[in-house]
Amino acid sequence: MDKVGFYKRLIIGFSLLIFFNLIIVVFVTFQIKSISSNTELMYQHPFTVTSAVKDISININAMHRSMKDIAMSENIEEINNTIKLIEFNDSLINVSFQIIEDRFLGDKNMIEDAHNSYKDWGIIRNEVSHD
Repeated sequence: MDKVGFYKRLIIGFSLLIFFNLIIVVFVTFQIKSISSNTELMYQHPFTVTSAVKDISININAMHRSMKDIAMSENIEEINNTIKLIEFNDSLINVSFQIIEDRFLGDKNMIEDAHNSYKDWGIIRNEVSHD
């Protein structure tokens, strides 16, 4: 075997290795992009919805405490401050319901029923706080 034939085989071998490595790099890049988009989708939907549900629960509990504070308030200023806190929690709950309505992947009627029940409780809440 002569030197020129050996160098040709060596160059062809290294060229093939580089070519196959480039193919693998391109394939891996597409797979990483796919994994990234799937991960982003996973965090945007279920975890956002779960966080919104937890926020609703926390704010409803805060509103319950505030309703008790209204009953125990001794002057108008305390009542007004508590009503402002209730209204703030109410706005946070409405934002959370909007997130759930936008991103919930299940039956939307469940969300609408829960939101309507919350609104019905709001009517009662307003009657109690403004009396």
